[in-house]
Amino acid sequence: MTKFQLLNLILVLISFNSNAQPKAVEVLNIYWDWQSRMEYRNVKCDTLYYSKNIQDSIIDSTIAVIKKTNKFKICNLYKANNNKYFKITKKEKEFILSELYKLKGEVWNDSLLPNSKAIDKNNFAEVFKITKKLATENECLMCSIIYTFSKPIFLRKNKYCLILNQRNYDVNEKQLSFLFLIWERNRWEQYADIYVHFD
Repeated sequence: MTKFQLLNLILVLISFNSNAQPKAVEVLNIYWDWQSRMEYRNVKCDTLYYSKNIQDSIIDSTIAVIKKTNKFKICNLYKANNNKYFKITKKEKEFILSELYKLKGEVWNDSLLPNSKAIDKNNFAEVFKITKKLATENECLMCSIIYTFSKPIFLRKNKYCLILNQRNYDVNEKQLSFLFLIWERNRWEQYADIYVHFD
Protein backbone atom coordinates (compact mmCIF):
# COMPACT_ATOMS: atom_id res chain seq x y z
CA MET A 1 0.00 0.00 0.00
CA THR A 2 1.69 3.21 -1.12
CA LYS A 3 1.48 6.66 0.42
CA PHE A 4 -0.13 7.96 -2.77
CA GLN A 5 -2.94 5.43 -2.50
CA LEU A 6 -3.65 6.61 1.02
CA LEU A 7 -3.80 10.32 0.28
CA ASN A 8 -7.28 11.75 0.68
CA LEU A 9 -8.73 8.49 1.95
CA ILE A 10 -11.88 9.91 3.49
CA LEU A 11 -14.58 8.08 1.64
CA VAL A 12 -18.15 8.74 0.42
CA LEU A 13 -20.19 8.76 3.59
CA ILE A 14 -23.63 10.09 2.72
CA SER A 15 -24.97 6.60 2.17
CA PHE A 16 -23.73 5.26 5.50
CA ASN A 17 -26.49 4.30 7.88
CA SER A 18 -25.21 6.65 10.55
CA ASN A 19 -24.25 10.28 11.08
CA ALA A 20 -21.53 11.28 8.63
CA GLN A 21 -19.18 14.21 8.18
CA PRO A 22 -20.27 16.22 5.10
CA LYS A 23 -16.68 17.04 4.09
CA ALA A 24 -15.95 13.35 3.49
CA VAL A 25 -18.32 13.26 0.54
CA GLU A 26 -15.86 15.22 -1.55
CA VAL A 27 -13.24 12.52 -1.95
CA LEU A 28 -13.71 9.33 -3.99
CA ASN A 29 -10.26 7.84 -3.75
CA ILE A 30 -11.44 4.26 -4.02
CA TYR A 31 -12.99 4.98 -7.38
CA TRP A 32 -9.76 6.64 -8.49
CA ASP A 33 -7.74 3.62 -7.34
CA TRP A 34 -10.08 1.26 -9.18
CA GLN A 35 -9.78 3.26 -12.39
CA SER A 36 -6.00 3.52 -12.11
CA ARG A 37 -5.74 -0.27 -11.81
CA MET A 38 -7.57 -0.63 -15.11
CA GLU A 39 -5.42 2.01 -16.80
CA TYR A 40 -2.22 0.40 -15.54
CA ARG A 41 -2.87 -2.84 -17.45
CA ASN A 42 -5.25 -1.38 -20.04
CA VAL A 43 -8.20 -3.52 -19.03
CA LYS A 44 -11.90 -2.97 -18.39
CA CYS A 45 -13.54 -4.05 -15.13
CA ASP A 46 -17.32 -4.03 -15.08
CA THR A 47 -17.90 -3.72 -11.34
CA LEU A 48 -16.19 -2.09 -8.37
CA TYR A 49 -16.79 -4.33 -5.36
CA TYR A 50 -16.71 -3.16 -1.75
CA SER A 51 -17.67 -4.78 1.52
CA LYS A 52 -20.94 -3.61 3.01
CA ASN A 53 -19.67 -4.40 6.51
CA ILE A 54 -16.49 -5.02 8.48
CA GLN A 55 -15.37 -8.25 10.12
CA ASP A 56 -15.82 -8.02 13.88
CA SER A 57 -12.37 -9.53 14.44
CA ILE A 58 -10.74 -6.52 12.74
CA ILE A 59 -12.64 -4.08 14.92
CA ASP A 60 -11.88 -6.15 18.04
CA SER A 61 -8.15 -6.25 17.21
CA THR A 62 -8.09 -2.47 16.76
CA ILE A 63 -9.97 -1.97 20.03
CA ALA A 64 -7.49 -4.23 21.83
CA VAL A 65 -4.54 -2.12 20.63
CA ILE A 66 -6.15 1.16 21.64
CA LYS A 67 -7.07 -0.17 25.08
CA LYS A 68 -3.42 -0.98 25.76
CA THR A 69 -1.87 2.35 24.83
CA ASN A 70 -2.48 6.02 24.17
CA LYS A 71 0.47 6.56 21.83
CA PHE A 72 1.07 5.27 18.31
CA LYS A 73 4.24 5.35 16.27
CA ILE A 74 4.16 7.85 13.43
CA CYS A 75 4.59 6.16 10.04
CA ASN A 76 7.95 6.23 8.31
CA LEU A 77 6.25 7.71 5.26
CA TYR A 78 5.21 10.81 7.19
CA LYS A 79 8.15 13.24 6.91
CA ALA A 80 10.48 10.46 8.08
CA ASN A 81 9.34 11.04 11.68
CA ASN A 82 9.67 7.36 12.53
CA ASN A 83 10.92 7.96 16.07
CA LYS A 84 7.97 10.06 17.20
CA TYR A 85 4.53 9.13 18.49
CA PHE A 86 0.99 10.41 18.06
CA LYS A 87 -0.64 10.61 21.49
CA ILE A 88 -4.33 10.68 22.30
CA THR A 89 -5.96 11.86 25.52
CA LYS A 90 -8.05 9.73 27.84
CA LYS A 91 -11.18 11.48 26.60
CA GLU A 92 -10.20 10.89 22.97
CA LYS A 93 -9.53 7.22 23.71
CA GLU A 94 -12.98 6.81 25.25
CA PHE A 95 -14.56 8.51 22.24
CA ILE A 96 -12.63 6.37 19.74
CA LEU A 97 -13.53 3.15 21.52
CA SER A 98 -17.22 4.05 21.63
CA GLU A 99 -17.18 4.82 17.89
CA LEU A 100 -15.33 1.59 17.07
CA TYR A 101 -17.95 -0.48 18.91
CA LYS A 102 -20.63 1.21 16.79
CA LEU A 103 -18.92 0.06 13.59
CA LYS A 104 -20.02 -3.51 14.29
CA GLY A 105 -23.56 -2.58 13.39
CA GLU A 106 -22.80 -0.28 10.47
CA VAL A 107 -23.69 -1.26 6.90
CA TRP A 108 -22.85 0.55 3.68
CA ASN A 109 -25.62 0.97 1.13
CA ASP A 110 -25.30 -0.43 -2.38
CA SER A 111 -24.05 1.63 -5.35
CA LEU A 112 -22.03 4.20 -3.40
CA LEU A 113 -19.94 4.76 -6.49
CA PRO A 114 -20.55 4.38 -10.23
CA ASN A 115 -20.57 0.74 -11.36
CA SER A 116 -20.20 -0.46 -7.79
CA LYS A 117 -21.76 -3.22 -5.72
CA ALA A 118 -21.75 -3.86 -1.97
CA ILE A 119 -20.81 -7.40 -0.92
CA ASP A 120 -21.43 -9.01 2.46
CA LYS A 121 -18.20 -9.74 4.35
CA ASN A 122 -19.02 -13.47 4.24
CA ASN A 123 -19.56 -13.61 0.47
CA PHE A 124 -16.19 -12.56 -0.92
CA ALA A 125 -15.65 -15.99 -2.51
CA GLU A 126 -18.59 -15.39 -4.85
CA VAL A 127 -16.89 -12.30 -6.28
CA PHE A 128 -13.55 -13.98 -6.86
CA LYS A 129 -15.24 -16.91 -8.61
CA ILE A 130 -16.29 -14.34 -11.20
CA THR A 131 -13.16 -12.20 -11.42
CA LYS A 132 -10.71 -15.12 -11.52
CA LYS A 133 -12.46 -16.45 -14.64
CA LEU A 134 -12.23 -13.30 -16.75
CA ALA A 135 -10.92 -13.53 -20.29
CA THR A 136 -7.32 -12.42 -19.79
CA GLU A 137 -4.69 -12.72 -17.07
CA ASN A 138 -4.51 -8.94 -16.71
CA GLU A 139 -8.27 -8.71 -16.24
CA CYS A 140 -8.16 -11.41 -13.57
CA LEU A 141 -5.35 -9.58 -11.81
CA MET A 142 -6.66 -6.01 -11.95
CA CYS A 143 -10.38 -6.72 -11.45
CA SER A 144 -9.89 -9.08 -8.50
CA ILE A 145 -10.16 -6.61 -5.65
CA ILE A 146 -12.71 -5.92 -2.92
CA TYR A 147 -12.38 -2.71 -0.94
CA THR A 148 -13.35 -2.47 2.72
CA PHE A 149 -13.51 0.86 4.52
CA SER A 150 -15.03 2.26 7.66
CA LYS A 151 -16.78 5.40 8.69
CA PRO A 152 -13.98 7.83 9.62
CA ILE A 153 -13.69 8.81 13.26
CA PHE A 154 -12.67 12.46 13.41
CA LEU A 155 -10.58 14.10 16.13
CA ARG A 156 -9.43 17.61 17.00
CA LYS A 157 -11.69 19.66 14.77
CA ASN A 158 -11.30 17.19 11.88
CA LYS A 159 -7.52 17.49 11.69
CA TYR A 160 -7.13 13.75 12.34
CA CYS A 161 -9.28 10.77 11.56
CA LEU A 162 -9.13 7.05 12.21
CA ILE A 163 -10.24 4.85 9.31
CA LEU A 164 -9.99 1.30 8.01
CA ASN A 165 -8.36 0.82 4.62
CA GLN A 166 -8.56 -2.83 3.51
CA ARG A 167 -8.12 -4.51 0.14
CA ASN A 168 -8.79 -8.17 -0.61
CA TYR A 169 -7.23 -9.68 -3.72
CA ASP A 170 -8.53 -13.20 -3.07
CA VAL A 171 -10.45 -14.96 -0.31
CA ASN A 172 -7.28 -15.48 1.74
CA GLU A 173 -5.17 -12.60 0.42
CA LYS A 174 -5.63 -9.17 1.95
CA GLN A 175 -3.83 -6.15 3.30
CA LEU A 176 -5.40 -3.82 5.82
CA SER A 177 -4.57 -0.97 8.07
CA PHE A 178 -6.69 0.73 10.70
CA LEU A 179 -4.81 4.00 10.85
CA PHE A 180 -4.81 7.67 11.68
CA LEU A 181 -4.69 10.16 8.84
CA ILE A 182 -3.75 13.81 9.17
CA TRP A 183 -5.17 16.69 7.11
CA GLU A 184 -2.26 18.77 5.80
CA ARG A 185 -1.64 20.77 2.63
CA ASN A 186 -5.25 20.28 1.59
CA ARG A 187 -5.02 16.50 1.56
CA TRP A 188 -5.16 13.49 3.89
CA GLU A 189 -1.86 11.78 4.63
CA GLN A 190 -1.02 8.53 6.35
CA TYR A 191 0.05 9.39 9.88
CA ALA A 192 0.04 6.53 12.41
CA ASP A 193 -0.94 2.87 12.09
CA ILE A 194 -3.05 1.26 14.83
CA TYR A 195 -3.65 -2.24 13.54
CA VAL A 196 -1.99 -3.68 10.42
CA HIS A 197 -2.51 -7.14 8.95
CA PHE A 198 -1.34 -8.87 5.77
CA ASP A 199 -2.27 -12.32 4.43
